Amino acid sequence: MTNSTAPSLTESSPDGRAASTPLFRNPGAGLTAVLAAAAISMVASLLSVGILTMPLKATEIDAASSTTLLAVANAFAGLVALLLHPVIGRISDRTPGRFGRRRPYIVLGAALLVLGAYIVLQASGVAMLALGWVVMTIGQIAGHPAHSRSCPTSSPPSAAAWSPV
Repeated sequence: MTNSTAPSLTESSPDGRAASTPLFRNPGAGLTAVLAAAAISMVASLLSVGILTMPLKATEIDAASSTTLLAVANAFAGLVALLLHPVIGRISDRTPGRFGRRRPYIVLGAALLVLGAYIVLQASGVAMLALGWVVMTIGQIAGHPAHSRSCPTSSPPSAAAWSPV
């Protein structure tokens, strides 16, 4: 059994001595609060549209077949989610940029959630209803992996707690 040491959390100088510059800085309570607010807002927007607005809109479009309209919209959104989750997750993990790896996807996700909710509210047929729900699903797919991976990548490994991601 080999005994390996944990990697150092500070940068080392060229002569091998540990420097005082840490590789990780404490993100603080502010980042945690912002990420929690983003998660709550995203889930609340999806739940409010999915549970309340979509059924009301489907009934307004066609009361007799409202459950069929919901099934069609959810089927399209589910298919898009099935295809895009791994693609967007992989792309967001490899995105370098001036604004960071995650921030552009969080902003894009929020914008798509708002746009999708607007489309659902304006829907006059099953195609628009499905389109709005698909756009919201894409927004969720873009925003969720980015914001859920922001906390673990902002803290040192020694501060890591259990995470489902």
